[in-house]
Amino acid sequence: MKKEDLKKTMNSIQKKKNMLSYHTTSKKGNLLSDSLDERVKYAFRNPIKHLFYGLLFIFSLFFSSCQDIDPMDSRIEEGAKIKVTLRLLSPSPISNSLQTRAQTDAESNVQELAILVFENNEYRYTAIPQNINSSGGVTTLNTYFQTTSSPVDIYFLANADDIIVNNPLTIGDSKAAVREKLTSAFASSGINSNFPMFGVYSSANGLNGSIGSITSISLLRTIARIDVDASNVSGNFQLVSIQAFRVNNSVQLIPDSMSNVMVTAPSIPSGSLANIHTTVITPTTTDISSTSQLYLPESAAPTVANQLSEATCVVIGGYFNGSTIITYYRMDFNPGSSANPFGQILRNYQYLFRVNDISLPGAETAVEAANNKPTGITAQVLDWDINSMSLNFQGNYYFEVSSRSVILGSLPGSFSDLTVNTNVSEYTMEWSKSDGTGDGSPSSTILDNGVFRVEQLNGGATIRFTALTENTLPFPFNDHVLISAYGMRILLSISQPRFKVTPNPIIISASGGAGYALVTSSSLWGGISNQSWFSATTGVGDTLKWTATQNTTSSLRTGNLLVKNLDGEQISVPFQQNIPNNTVLNVYSLRSGFAFLGAGPTIGTADARAQGLKGILTRAANFGLAGSVNMNGFNFSESTVLPHTLNATTLANINILYMNLPGAVTDVNAAGATAALNWLNGNPQRVLIVGYDLNTNANMLNALGITNVTYYVDTQGTYPMQFNSDTQYFSNTGPFTAYPNKAITNPFSFRNYDVYYGEINTTSYPNITPILRGPHGNSLLGVDYTRRIVYVGDIDLFSALAGNNANTNNYIQNTTGIINSDASRLIANLWAWVTNTALGVTP
Repeated sequence: MKKEDLKKTMNSIQKKKNMLSYHTTSKKGNLLSDSLDERVKYAFRNPIKHLFYGLLFIFSLFFSSCQDIDPMDSRIEEGAKIKVTLRLLSPSPISNSLQTRAQTDAESNVQELAILVFENNEYRYTAIPQNINSSGGVTTLNTYFQTTSSPVDIYFLANADDIIVNNPLTIGDSKAAVREKLTSAFASSGINSNFPMFGVYSSANGLNGSIGSITSISLLRTIARIDVDASNVSGNFQLVSIQAFRVNNSVQLIPDSMSNVMVTAPSIPSGSLANIHTTVITPTTTDISSTSQLYLPESAAPTVANQLSEATCVVIGGYFNGSTIITYYRMDFNPGSSANPFGQILRNYQYLFRVNDISLPGAETAVEAANNKPTGITAQVLDWDINSMSLNFQGNYYFEVSSRSVILGSLPGSFSDLTVNTNVSEYTMEWSKSDGTGDGSPSSTILDNGVFRVEQLNGGATIRFTALTENTLPFPFNDHVLISAYGMRILLSISQPRFKVTPNPIIISASGGAGYALVTSSSLWGGISNQSWFSATTGVGDTLKWTATQNTTSSLRTGNLLVKNLDGEQISVPFQQNIPNNTVLNVYSLRSGFAFLGAGPTIGTADARAQGLKGILTRAANFGLAGSVNMNGFNFSESTVLPHTLNATTLANINILYMNLPGAVTDVNAAGATAALNWLNGNPQRVLIVGYDLNTNANMLNALGITNVTYYVDTQGTYPMQFNSDTQYFSNTGPFTAYPNKAITNPFSFRNYDVYYGEINTTSYPNITPILRGPHGNSLLGVDYTRRIVYVGDIDLFSALAGNNANTNNYIQNTTGIINSDASRLIANLWAWVTNTALGVTP
């Protein structure tokens, strides 16, 4: 034997001795009351009594904790030998190791096993496993219990000897006390092998001498497994790192409650803190995926208000679109079902993050990504209980399907088959709700609800899903089927999306370049285009990438992109490339009060409360010849004399009049307000923006007929965005939120910078469409599409300063124009509407 092997053996023996020494006290004051070490020493110090005490020592190993029972009492049969058989399926059983059925040997290995016995809900003693043997996927072991008529619970704790030694139990401990004691720390390095596991056997009638075996003890891992699959985006993203943030720093070995070898709620140790950021790991499959690498303890779902800052999340890093700089993307545990709320992680579950699209560079650091909303990434989270998929609780039965989800084509007759791997002779299917609650009558042959048909073929070895109707709607048809087999319950999802391409039509900037479209299809697809200046590739997953050369002509360039899939469906998508727009728009603001834009392109000439906005407007990637809004930038000028010079001559060449928030009512007199109104009405390509935090623009509002305005001085909450068909340009379809950019998340509220803001009564002015409502329910940011007026009740919407109620998503984050929050997307889209209106382009 090697020295290291001998050392391991001695350490293991010492662990067992330490565990036993906790449970050997006796009221009788005889040899059984001594510690294990003392009993060994005593036996071998007395060679004459060697045999007697050796036998007594062996006997005491099994019954040393049962002090109050007289071994000579013939009414109770002592030392009934019970053979415990764990019928746990394993693809590759390992000699002398118990194994649960799992996807890797490391996840299923049982190197150590402790058996805790409870009578009447109190801990009594620890039984010692013997003769562990694995053969043909079934592991057996022997141990000795003491017969009793009291209710018994037997806890099986795998790979947990260190936890038990470090948290000694006391005879009489309740089950709740044992749960609280048996916890262990979770470090940033995580757990990657010999996972602690728990199983239980209960008998209300106790244990009698006639019981010979206990079968089908199923073990439950204490941790969850997290996999990442980025193969769908390998065309424009190279995966290089995976990391978890805000992970609990302790693990509870025994769950608070469980049913049928599964849990429905996390068990978090008292005092556990979600302060662990795991060590960065690299993909198992280079650049594409991570499998069986990241394992996490359970996590509770945070409140909705704290999801961004408190939820455990996964952050991936990689190279986007050929870049040499790694950027980072956050992914949340949000499978989308009521049974598995946002941020919750359950033991023995497997979570697969399938990255379906990456459209933008991510955050500069992993920490930044973890502390902000996901941007530039679309990821689907699939979760399932590993035992419900792989283990049966009736012994040697198992049931597996090739996939938990089915996607069908939009045409009737589209079908998809799942392969079943089982040794169950018969199983049933029934329609189900998304939470796994049965919603129909079980059938062992066929289900048909008029939308989908589900049938067993080939003696149940295949499940076929067929679409019975055509989906012509913009949203998918969805349903669920619940499989039941020998106590196993497997939930399958069905989806029939409409075959579509978004956006449709595809609008291309005159400068050309590359862009993306989103394809929703049930099968592989491809694109065809015959234009010399436009080409489209099939891309990867759901992303269609197109490229176009620069348009140097004086006319629109148009064409059609034909997209086909393997289901026989096709879509003709028109595309159009705009004429180069060299127009420079003149923007005029008032240099007094707050949030003026200043003169010239320098951001510093603007008031501090408008520098966030000016950064957006002067960034060429936003507003420029190659920008999201095609034009040649802005010429900023201002009025510097009080009262402000607003007359026909001054305003003649102005395209956008931005009346920020003057310092006093007299700064814009009635004559100036009338001149501004005449200017606006004089040309349909002029736009007016009016601030009204205070009443200092009262003359302008009066000239516009707006008198029912309330000015507030409080901080009663944020400004909720209105999501409807009248505001979708600002939340979804505008150039800064249309695909491949990220739409604004519903719900969204803008921060309230200071105590000053105004609200226009929406009932009095139905022509004003509220984009943001104030805390008192009326319009804070609104647009009058007909008159081309934007009303701004808090000019600090344009500021990059944090202020009250601020988080990383609800205000403009910088003065450089980078669009990295829902607030900046909204303001950029607002000015895109203003700009396109001034250009005469339909927004």
